[in-house]
Amino acid sequence: MKMLNIENCLYKIAYRNEYDMLANEIAKEIFLNIKQNRTIDFLINKQNFVIKVQVQNTGKESSYDAFDIKADMLDFPHGVNKRPEMIINIFLDNDFVSGDYQNFNYVLYEVIRHELEHYYKYSLGTYPDDDYKKLYSELINLKNKNLEEHIKLVSEYILSETEIDSYVKSIMYVAKKQHKPVTDIIEQVIKRAFFNNDPELARKSVGNKTIIDMLNYTRKKLIGKLKEFYPRFREVWI
Repeated sequence: MKMLNIENCLYKIAYRNEYDMLANEIAKEIFLNIKQNRTIDFLINKQNFVIKVQVQNTGKESSYDAFDIKADMLDFPHGVNKRPEMIINIFLDNDFVSGDYQNFNYVLYEVIRHELEHYYKYSLGTYPDDDYKKLYSELINLKNKNLEEHIKLVSEYILSETEIDSYVKSIMYVAKKQHKPVTDIIEQVIKRAFFNNDPELARKSVGNKTIIDMLNYTRKKLIGKLKEFYPRFREVWI
């Protein structure tokens, strides 16, 4: 059952924080640049860090979304007057057009909000531990391309102490932006994180009980963490 509009507005405001507002600000600036300049690299300067946006045309036609967005929040650099950097890489296919802007914007929101949570943790002095670094290395360097092993590593990565807070904060943020249940946003994240927006790769997982169980386990853990972060979490968000 949907809440009354005024109640829905009150819940959205209650869950808002400074990093939600900052994500809005950064995404808006990036989006306007993309609309005007398409493949021009640019910098966005904030008080405490720099956002480097690198945009390129892939030169191909898309098989799913007509774009891809990758980002990383670099560890705080050492030394006087040095600031941390958020790197955002945007890839636009040949058939990226104005009709893709809305979906592009929501993915951009999610990516930025995710990295801002890392920024927040870094500001508190919380950095990735050795177990996380080893997991990340295994995921990046997976050689046999076994789908089950890949899914297992992605699940461990998402649910790691370093990543899960960022995923949960960005999922709730985009759910509010899109006026959608968090379960819908989790599916969007799964589509990108586990299958890299590749429908053929997703099809290979159909009927594979091991993969289905791992995906369900990941969904359950994310929902549990959402409820932990947001004590007033209501069924309306599911």
